[in-house]
Amino acid sequence: MYLSTILPVFNESKENIEEIYKRIDKVCREKDYKYEILFIDDGSSNDILDFLKSLHNKDKKVKVISFDKNYGQMSAFLAGLYFAKGDIIITMDSDLQYIPEEIPFFIEKINKGYDVVGGRRPRTSIGFLSKILTFYFNFILKIKLNDHGCSYNALKKEVVTNILSRGFPLCIKPLSVMLVKKGIEIDVTYNKRKCGKSKYSFVKYICFGMKYLFSFSKKPKKQVEPPFKIALSMLD
Repeated sequence: MYLSTILPVFNESKENIEEIYKRIDKVCREKDYKYEILFIDDGSSNDILDFLKSLHNKDKKVKVISFDKNYGQMSAFLAGLYFAKGDIIITMDSDLQYIPEEIPFFIEKINKGYDVVGGRRPRTSIGFLSKILTFYFNFILKIKLNDHGCSYNALKKEVVTNILSRGFPLCIKPLSVMLVKKGIEIDVTYNKRKCGKSKYSFVKYICFGMKYLFSFSKKPKKQVEPPFKIALSMLD
């Protein structure tokens, strides 16, 4: 088994990036996973890209993709899915609100035959917009999930291939659930930020929510190239 972990980064603090890298690395070593860690710099304006490159120089299991501008978290995840080499792909945020030590719980479910394992945050941690998205997909499109907004998820490679055949949709989680025979949600821990600030204002949340909803499509599209400029900085 080969594991890819995808982490979008936008003006994140070095402290958060260094800690999450060390903790993912420790988990993978303890569990004897073959692995890569993909950081997707989503057009950051601070010096975090230089720090990511320094991590790559020290550890070639760290891969860095850099966008020319800010495309948004879902586009960053899609870029990671596009380049991930793993048999199992983990998506999570880079701000340490999710706990890397829970990665083995996702892997355990995949090994039991599930194609997609979705994280489910405590009810009190789910924001208003996430509740609206969950209502829309559950009651309008009949895609049953308790938490559509949780970005901590695991997918088999064949599911990712199927998702990318649909023109790089932003709504990765509900589409992945719709495309598979066996999906499951598991409870995950959701912490307050240790460093830095959230990059989402209320207006950004609303804009993202609208894009997310209107990007949903059950049908494959002819588009084969991603909507962002990939040839920017891919470190192998």
